[in-house]
Amino acid sequence: MKRRTFLQAALIPGALSAVWPVAALAEYKATPYRRGLLRELQDDGALIVVNFTAAWSPTCRLKRDTLARIKADTPAYAQNIRFVDIDWDTFGPSRMAERMRIDRHATLIAFRGKTEVARIEATFDELALRSFLDRVMAAG
Repeated sequence: MKRRTFLQAALIPGALSAVWPVAALAEYKATPYRRGLLRELQDDGALIVVNFTAAWSPTCRLKRDTLARIKADTPAYAQNIRFVDIDWDTFGPSRMAERMRIDRHATLIAFRGKTEVARIEATFDELALRSFLDRVMAAG
């Protein structure tokens, strides 16, 4: 497909689904962080993926889109893992981030209860993110 045709199709609502896989249009769903949420989920022993994200970051945006595709392709991830988004601009310079040793936005940390089971930083590579989520599921 020529670039011009693709760009024109992208401007027409609904037309993009004809040239882009449906999974690419999947919506990334996560619970926004609030104080105490992480502790509640950890006390329940849940599988949790904490996503330190920044609205202004292209890496975070691409990571979110890639995670949405992966979760659409493999529903077990969405069913078994609780995704929690933590706003980097609000909580990046916090004690919580210090305790978790978060150095940058675009960091994903997985917990099984209170135990960290996996970590990945600054990537939106689909294979790396799938491998990360597979490690999380194996910890469950």
